Amino acid sequence: MRRGPRKTAALAAAALFAAWGGAASAQTAEEDSVARRSRPDFDPIGIELDEMLGVIGLVGKKEIEQKSSPLSSFVAFPSFGVTTDYVSNLFLAPNGAVSDKRITYTPALSIQSDWGRHSFALIGNANIGRHVETPKEDFEDWQVQANGTLEIHDDKKVSMVAGFARRHSGRNAEDDPGQQFSPIVSENLFFDGTGEYNADAVLLRFRAQVENQDYLNSPGLNNDARDVTIVNLVFRAGYEFVPGTTFFIEPRADFRMFAKKTDATGLKQDNQGMGALAGITWDLTGVIFAEFGVGFTRRSYDEPSFNSPTNLDFSGKLIWNVTDLLTLTGNLSRATAESTTAGESGVLSTSLSSRLDYEFLDNIIITAGGSVTQSDNQESSRRDREYSFDTGVTYLVNEYWLARLAVTQSMRRSNALDKDYDNLSAGFTLTARL
Repeated sequence: MRRGPRKTAALAAAALFAAWGGAASAQTAEEDSVARRSRPDFDPIGIELDEMLGVIGLVGKKEIEQKSSPLSSFVAFPSFGVTTDYVSNLFLAPNGAVSDKRITYTPALSIQSDWGRHSFALIGNANIGRHVETPKEDFEDWQVQANGTLEIHDDKKVSMVAGFARRHSGRNAEDDPGQQFSPIVSENLFFDGTGEYNADAVLLRFRAQVENQDYLNSPGLNNDARDVTIVNLVFRAGYEFVPGTTFFIEPRADFRMFAKKTDATGLKQDNQGMGALAGITWDLTGVIFAEFGVGFTRRSYDEPSFNSPTNLDFSGKLIWNVTDLLTLTGNLSRATAESTTAGESGVLSTSLSSRLDYEFLDNIIITAGGSVTQSDNQESSRRDREYSFDTGVTYLVNEYWLARLAVTQSMRRSNALDKDYDNLSAGFTLTARL
C-alpha cells in the first residue's frame, strides 16, 4: 500500500526540480541512477495524513477507518536530522583562519498527494546552525513551499512552485562584508511556473521564475541597496528528429529590478539580459542522458558608464549509468550574472562539476565529486577561481534511519588582494524519518 505514495512523490519531485532539458523520458536515466533510484526496503514509509491528524483528534476514528476524509489521499513524510561538523576556516579568510565546530538541526515535513494523475505537495524544512565558539555565525534558515502539477492531457501539463524562504549568505560570497559583521540574511518570496506540450516528436515549454529578495539590515550594515526582484523567462522548442535525439532552441530573458535604483557609489543598478541557446539532447532510456547547448547573452545596464557586453554562453549535462552500481554525472555552464559589489556591473561565470556515485551495497553508497568555477568581473580585472572536492558515504540503516559521513575541501584563488582561502570541513549526519 505504501509503494504508491512513494512512487508518486518521486515522480512529482523529479518533474518539478530536476534539470529540464530534452524529452520527458530523460528523467528515467536520473531516476535509475544510483543516487535517485527507489529502494523499497530503505525508502521512508510515510504516514497517511488522516491517521497523523487523528492522533491529536482532528480526524475522527470512523473517518480514518472508512477512508472518507479527503486527507486520506495525502501522505506525510516527517524527518529530523542532526549534523555535527568541523570547519577549519569558518570565515574563509586568507590569513589567520578561525576553526570551529557546529551542530546543525534539519527538521522537515513533506505532505504529498497520492493521486493517480495530478499531484500536490506542501513542504517545509529548516537548517538551524549553532557554533561552539563563534555564536555570531549561528543561522536559522527555513523554507515553506507548495508544489503542484496538473496534467491537462497526456501531452500537456502545468507545474508550479510557490513559497517563502529565509536564507543567509555564505562567507564565499563575492561581496561578503567580512568577519566583523554577522552573515547577511535575506527573506525571499518566489514563484516558478512551467507549461509544457510534448507530443509527436515536438516539445514546447515555457518557464517563468520570479523572486523578490529582501535583505535585512544587521548591526553596522545597511543592506537596503541589495533588495531586488528577479524575473527569468525561458522558452524551449525541441524536435526529436531521431528517436532519442532532440534538437532544441531556447530563447531567454531576465530582468533585475532593484528597490533602490542606485548603489552605495551612486551608480544605477537595474539591468536586463537577452539571449538564446541552441543545442541537442541524447536520451538512451535508463542508461544515459546528455545535453549540450551553446548561444549568447547580451546584458544591458541602466548605468551608462557600464559596458553592455555580449558573451558566449553554453550549458551541458550528463547522466550516465555506467553499470547498475555506478553513475557518472556532470554539469557545464557559462553565463553572465550580475555583480553584488558596489561599482561593479556583472560577472561572467564558467563552471564545471562532476560526480561519481557507487553502490557498494544495497544500503551503502559512496560518492566523490569535484567542481571548478571561474568568475570574471566585467568592470575590473578581478578573476576568481573556486575549487571544491568532496567525498562521502551514505548508510541507509533502514526505512527509519539514515547516516552520512562527508568531507569537503574548498579553496579560492583570486588576483584580487586578500580574497584567497582554503577550507576543510568534515561532518557526520544522522537522520530519523518516517
